[in-house]
Formats: sequence, structure tokens, C-alpha cells
Amino acid sequence: MSNNHDPHSQRRRRGCTTVEAAVVAPVFLLTALVTVDFCRIYHAETIVCQAVHAAAVHGAGRNFYAETREQWEAEVREVVDRELEPLGPQGTDNVHVSVTAQQENELYFLATVEVAFPFQPIIASNFLPLEMLINRRQIIRRYR
Repeated sequence: MSNNHDPHSQRRRRGCTTVEAAVVAPVFLLTALVTVDFCRIYHAETIVCQAVHAAAVHGAGRNFYAETREQWEAEVREVVDRELEPLGPQGTDNVHVSVTAQQENELYFLATVEVAFPFQPIIASNFLPLEMLINRRQIIRRYR
């Protein structure tokens, strides 16, 4: 005869389900949050790479002279800020942008853009630091 209608076995099954859920739910939640953090890191790295490349191309595409160098650097920084907008307020607040132009010889100069973006994950864990520095640099040679 089957014990499907026995009230004691139904209570035991409900109790087992509750215990299983209590064990599995935190593990599942932690796995989901870690996955989301890794996706956010990849997304931030992609946007920072795109911002550095766009700014370097913009800087290399514009001629400047000694008296217009500050304006040139400001334009390149504006391109970085515009490209980092998808990261939200975290993307533009603590970013360090370095823009340089170096004369290589009489015909060429090097436009260098470097961006350091401090990324903060959602959860603190032993294998993810509290803050990761995403650092990217792009150098483009330009004919003067």
C-alpha cells in the first residue's frame, strides 16, 4: 500500500524541501552575483578600451601647435568622458585620464591616451578585490 496519503510523510517531504532550499538558495545567489560581477567587469573593460581608442584616434586626427596644445588635450579628455558615459556616474567620477603628445621626429608625433578606471564589484569576496583598476593605453603615430 502506498504512503502518499500519510500526513507524516507529507510533512517530512515539506521539511526536506525547506532544508534543501535553505542550503541551495545562498549558493545559487552567490553564484549569480559573482557571474553578474564578471559580466560587469568585462563590460567596463570593453567601454574603457573603446574610450581610449576613440580618444587616441580623435587626438591623432587633430593638428595642434604649442599655443593650442591645452585645447587639444581638453578635446581628447572630452572624448574619453563622452565614451565613458554608459558606465554611469561611476564611469566619470574617479577616472584618471592622461593625454600626451610626443614629437618622434620632424614628420611624426605620438598621441598617447591612458585611462585608469577604478571598478568596484557588487560583492566583496576573497577572489575579487574591493576595487579593481582597469588601466588601458593607446598610442597612435600621426604624420604632422
